[in-house]
Amino acid sequence: MQKSNYWGIICALIMVALSVNLFAQKPNKTTMNNYPKTWEAINKLEYDGLTKSALEETQKLYTEIQKDAQNPAQTAQLIKALLFINKYQARLEEDGLVKAIYRFQEEAKTAKAPIKPILLSMVAEMYDRYLNQHLYKFQNRTKTEDFNQEDIRTWDISRITEKCFELYHESMTYKTTKTIVLKDFEAILYDSRHVEGLRPTLYDFLVHRALDFFESEKYYLTKPAYKFYLDSKNYFGTAQQFIALKLEAKDSLATEFQALRLYQDALTFHVNDKDARAFIDLELRRLRYVLSKSILNDKNLLYLERLEALHKTYKEQDVAAEIAFQIATYYNNEGNK
Repeated sequence: MQKSNYWGIICALIMVALSVNLFAQKPNKTTMNNYPKTWEAINKLEYDGLTKSALEETQKLYTEIQKDAQNPAQTAQLIKALLFINKYQARLEEDGLVKAIYRFQEEAKTAKAPIKPILLSMVAEMYDRYLNQHLYKFQNRTKTEDFNQEDIRTWDISRITEKCFELYHESMTYKTTKTIVLKDFEAILYDSRHVEGLRPTLYDFLVHRALDFFESEKYYLTKPAYKFYLDSKNYFGTAQQFIALKLEAKDSLATEFQALRLYQDALTFHVNDKDARAFIDLELRRLRYVLSKSILNDKNLLYLERLEALHKTYKEQDVAAEIAFQIATYYNNEGNK
């Protein structure tokens, strides 16, 4: 796989793990040990191209961290070490990504929240990336029941996609993620959307990751036996009306159905927030998605009407600027057609 992409995933999740640890505990500065000198030495080995040596030193550090149970930074440092170990092994081993997936799955089996849902979300993305990067091997492979459950290289597109569905959904089942506040989250992510207030909790980070997957236009994803159509104006309703909708699908593999369910859950979490930033960011994303998937002839009008009503409701708040921007973007797009 492309090493830069793999490292990008690792960097983001290392930072999440570190942030979770920092905000979940009140560290004692006199006892916290982040092993700065050891990490500096490991980074130098990597910079010098000595990947095997960097791996060996990281494995030694991992063992050392495991013994340091009184260290408030232990959880985050264990995750960081694990991520670095897998990065180096992926570089050195044949089928490195496959083996990394297996290792992270094993770690996730025994991990506890809030680390476990992070690992689950990460493994889901790794499965998806593996499929994307080896698509040529899977395109003509028919669905079969006699594949090796332990070897994803023998799976078909349907099986890998279902595994992604399963892992992303499981990552959303940990209620404690809604209580972990990541105030400085935007400083450790390179996506401009992660600004103050938009991803206030670990749950928000995880749900937007899941939405990124379910909203993606990937032609190779399993096509459901029964397509889910956004054929009602109710999908353009207020957040409260949308949350109250009873969603039903003949085939749960329909990504539109899965995305709407996530929106319902996330909007329910934020609909009564005093600080409206996360709610409005999510609501605007929901409306854009519904517009892109709706099959109604008047969907543009319904979208614009909802944006204007939303702007009227929040016109005295700072979030009105973002709503106004979306309205302006709509008119600009229409003018360019």
